Amino acid sequence: MKVIDIKSTIIGVITTLLILSVYGFRPETDELGHLVVKSITIEDDRGVVMGYMGNGYMQTYNTFGEPTLFVGTGKDGGGYLRAYNGEGDESAYVGTGRMGGGYIRTYNNSGRETSYLGTGSDNSGQLRIYDKKGETRSYLGDGYLQAYNQFGERTIFLGTGTNGGGYLRTYNFSGQESIYIGTGADSSGQIRI
Repeated sequence: MKVIDIKSTIIGVITTLLILSVYGFRPETDELGHLVVKSITIEDDRGVVMGYMGNGYMQTYNTFGEPTLFVGTGKDGGGYLRAYNGEGDESAYVGTGRMGGGYIRTYNNSGRETSYLGTGSDNSGQLRIYDKKGETRSYLGDGYLQAYNQFGERTIFLGTGTNGGGYLRTYNFSGQESIYIGTGADSSGQIRI
């Protein structure tokens, strides 16, 4: 008959309890409990860094070591997310601006801004669309819509005037008003050509 060594049993039980208390295993799952580390670096089999978490941000990389995603806290304390294309150039930004308003920006593969949706410096919402050179082509915000030609000249304005009436203005090639349709200062309808 086998005899169970009481000394070995006690050592085994104490070791098991020590492991469970150090690693914080929960009885209902096989997950770790509260784990605290300063940072985590994730590498692939070749030693290429694929991800990093620490210091208030998370960054991921592709197999060539180029950044693909950044999520973190800015210098002003606001949070933001940056996405990068396969060459490591920024292609999108979602986050908080310098004045505290939120916005989304997208960029083409030349690094030029192509769209902006968010809060403007006047604290109102706005949408801006840019051409491939980064020049404003259309603007929608604070009660009006504007469109621009390839030279940056305004070509159309549709919106609300200071007196509360709506109007439409078109402009010629040199930026001069060519047509006005809308409400005048006396609240009557007007057409000017």
